[in-house]
Amino acid sequence: DDLYPGFCELLQSQTEFNDSKACKLGCCEAEECNGWQYRGDIGCRFSTKNHHGWCEPTAPSPWSGRRVKERKSANECIWEEKEQRSQCKGLGPRRPRGGPYYTTKEECAEACCKNSGCVMWQFRKDKGCFWGKASYCDTDSGRYAWEPFKGGKKKLKTQ
Repeated sequence: DDLYPGFCELLQSQTEFNDSKACKLGCCEAEECNGWQYRGDIGCRFSTKNHHGWCEPTAPSPWSGRRVKERKSANECIWEEKEQRSQCKGLGPRRPRGGPYYTTKEECAEACCKNSGCVMWQFRKDKGCFWGKASYCDTDSGRYAWEPFKGGKKKLKTQ
Protein backbone atom coordinates (compact mmCIF):
# COMPACT_ATOMS: atom_id res chain seq x y z
CA ASP A 1 0.00 0.00 0.00
CA ASP A 2 3.04 2.28 0.08
CA LEU A 3 4.25 1.74 -3.50
CA TYR A 4 3.12 5.20 -4.72
CA PRO A 5 3.65 7.77 -1.90
CA GLY A 6 3.80 10.69 -4.37
CA PHE A 7 1.17 11.95 -6.80
CA CYS A 8 0.61 9.85 -9.95
CA GLU A 9 -0.43 11.71 -13.08
CA LEU A 10 -3.31 10.88 -15.42
CA LEU A 11 -5.10 8.29 -13.27
CA GLN A 12 -8.87 7.80 -13.58
CA SER A 13 -11.04 9.02 -10.66
CA GLN A 14 -13.27 6.44 -8.96
CA THR A 15 -15.90 8.26 -6.90
CA GLU A 16 -17.57 5.17 -5.42
CA PHE A 17 -14.65 4.32 -3.05
CA ASN A 18 -14.31 6.38 0.14
CA ASP A 19 -11.11 5.03 1.73
CA SER A 20 -7.85 3.34 0.74
CA LYS A 21 -9.02 -0.18 1.62
CA ALA A 22 -12.13 0.13 -0.56
CA CYS A 23 -10.05 1.65 -3.37
CA LYS A 24 -7.57 -1.23 -3.25
CA LEU A 25 -10.34 -3.84 -3.19
CA GLY A 26 -12.14 -2.06 -6.03
CA CYS A 27 -8.99 -2.21 -8.14
CA CYS A 28 -8.58 -5.91 -7.42
CA GLU A 29 -12.14 -6.55 -8.58
CA ALA A 30 -11.99 -4.30 -11.68
CA GLU A 31 -10.60 -6.12 -14.69
CA GLU A 32 -9.24 -2.94 -16.32
CA CYS A 33 -7.40 -1.73 -13.18
CA ASN A 34 -3.61 -2.19 -13.09
CA GLY A 35 -2.91 -0.08 -10.01
CA TRP A 36 -4.53 2.33 -7.56
CA GLN A 37 -3.84 5.44 -5.50
CA TYR A 38 -5.79 7.09 -2.66
CA ARG A 39 -5.58 10.18 -0.47
CA GLY A 40 -8.43 11.83 1.43
CA ASP A 41 -8.48 15.06 -0.57
CA ILE A 42 -8.14 13.47 -4.02
CA GLY A 43 -9.98 10.22 -3.44
CA CYS A 44 -9.55 6.92 -5.26
CA ARG A 45 -7.92 6.77 -8.70
CA PHE A 46 -7.12 3.79 -10.92
CA SER A 47 -4.31 3.19 -13.35
CA THR A 48 -5.65 1.50 -16.51
CA LYS A 49 -4.36 0.78 -19.99
CA ASN A 50 -5.60 4.22 -21.12
CA HIS A 51 -5.14 6.17 -17.86
CA HIS A 52 -1.62 5.94 -16.49
CA GLY A 53 1.32 8.22 -16.08
CA TRP A 54 4.47 9.06 -14.19
CA CYS A 55 4.40 8.79 -10.39
CA GLU A 56 6.44 11.02 -8.09
CA PRO A 57 8.56 8.48 -6.14
CA THR A 58 8.60 10.47 -2.88
CA ALA A 59 5.82 11.69 -0.59
CA PRO A 60 4.84 15.37 -0.70
CA SER A 61 7.24 17.57 1.22
CA PRO A 62 7.68 21.37 1.35
CA TRP A 63 9.97 23.10 -1.16
CA SER A 64 11.67 26.50 -1.00
CA GLY A 65 10.91 28.70 -3.98
CA ARG A 66 9.88 32.11 -5.22
CA ARG A 67 8.67 33.85 -8.35
CA VAL A 68 10.48 36.82 -9.86
CA LYS A 69 8.61 40.03 -9.00
CA GLU A 70 11.06 42.36 -10.74
CA ARG A 71 14.39 41.93 -12.48
CA LYS A 72 16.50 45.05 -11.73
CA SER A 73 19.55 43.80 -13.64
CA ALA A 74 21.08 40.53 -14.83
CA ASN A 75 22.32 39.90 -11.28
CA GLU A 76 19.65 41.53 -9.13
CA CYS A 77 16.10 40.27 -8.69
CA ILE A 78 13.29 41.20 -6.36
CA TRP A 79 11.35 38.09 -5.40
CA GLU A 80 7.65 37.83 -4.58
CA GLU A 81 7.08 37.73 -0.85
CA LYS A 82 5.00 34.53 -0.89
CA GLU A 83 7.11 31.38 -0.85
CA GLN A 84 6.01 28.61 -3.22
CA ARG A 85 6.14 25.56 -0.93
CA SER A 86 4.33 23.00 -3.11
CA GLN A 87 5.97 21.32 -6.07
CA CYS A 88 5.63 23.07 -9.42
CA LYS A 89 5.73 21.15 -12.69
CA GLY A 90 7.32 22.23 -15.94
CA LEU A 91 10.37 24.04 -14.54
CA GLY A 92 12.77 21.99 -16.62
CA PRO A 93 15.68 19.73 -15.69
CA ARG A 94 17.63 19.71 -12.44
CA ARG A 95 20.14 22.60 -12.47
CA PRO A 96 22.70 23.17 -13.58
CA ARG A 97 22.55 20.85 -16.54
CA GLY A 98 25.65 18.70 -16.60
CA GLY A 99 26.26 19.20 -12.86
CA PRO A 100 27.59 19.46 -10.31
CA TYR A 101 24.12 20.29 -9.05
CA TYR A 102 23.39 23.27 -6.82
CA THR A 103 23.25 22.34 -3.15
CA THR A 104 21.59 25.45 -1.65
CA LYS A 105 18.49 27.50 -2.32
CA GLU A 106 20.68 30.62 -2.55
CA GLU A 107 22.64 29.15 -5.50
CA CYS A 108 19.37 28.20 -7.15
CA ALA A 109 17.87 31.69 -6.76
CA GLU A 110 21.05 33.34 -8.05
CA ALA A 111 21.13 31.14 -11.16
CA CYS A 112 17.45 31.86 -11.87
CA CYS A 113 18.02 35.59 -11.54
CA LYS A 114 20.88 35.48 -14.07
CA ASN A 115 18.67 33.78 -16.68
CA SER A 116 16.16 36.14 -18.33
CA GLY A 117 13.83 33.21 -19.17
CA CYS A 118 13.49 32.21 -15.52
CA VAL A 119 10.15 33.10 -13.95
CA MET A 120 10.57 31.13 -10.72
CA TRP A 121 12.91 28.74 -8.89
CA GLN A 122 12.39 25.84 -6.49
CA PHE A 123 14.82 23.94 -4.28
CA ARG A 124 14.56 20.94 -2.00
CA LYS A 125 17.61 19.33 -0.38
CA ASP A 126 16.69 15.81 -1.56
CA LYS A 127 15.64 16.91 -5.08
CA GLY A 128 17.89 19.83 -5.97
CA CYS A 129 17.33 23.06 -7.91
CA PHE A 130 14.78 23.63 -10.67
CA TRP A 131 13.95 26.90 -12.40
CA GLY A 132 12.10 28.16 -15.44
CA LYS A 133 8.40 28.76 -16.11
CA ALA A 134 6.02 26.44 -14.25
CA SER A 135 3.00 24.95 -16.02
CA TYR A 136 1.18 24.42 -12.68
CA CYS A 137 1.89 24.02 -8.97
CA ASP A 138 0.40 21.54 -6.50
CA THR A 139 -1.63 22.84 -3.57
CA ASP A 140 0.22 23.60 -0.36
CA SER A 141 -2.79 24.14 1.86
CA GLY A 142 -5.24 21.93 3.69
CA ARG A 143 -4.73 19.03 6.03
CA TYR A 144 -3.60 16.65 3.28
CA ALA A 145 -0.97 18.88 1.61
CA TRP A 146 2.06 17.02 3.01
CA GLU A 147 0.53 13.56 3.52
CA PRO A 148 1.74 10.62 1.42
CA PHE A 149 -0.63 8.78 -0.89
CA LYS A 150 -1.56 5.13 -0.46
CA GLY A 151 -1.28 3.01 -3.57
CA GLY A 152 -0.13 -0.14 -5.23
CA LYS A 153 -0.13 -2.41 -8.26
CA LYS A 154 -2.60 -5.18 -8.82
CA LYS A 155 -1.08 -8.58 -8.13
CA LEU A 156 -1.97 -10.78 -11.05
CA LYS A 157 -2.64 -14.48 -10.59
CA THR A 158 0.03 -16.62 -12.23
CA GLN A 159 -1.09 -19.41 -14.50
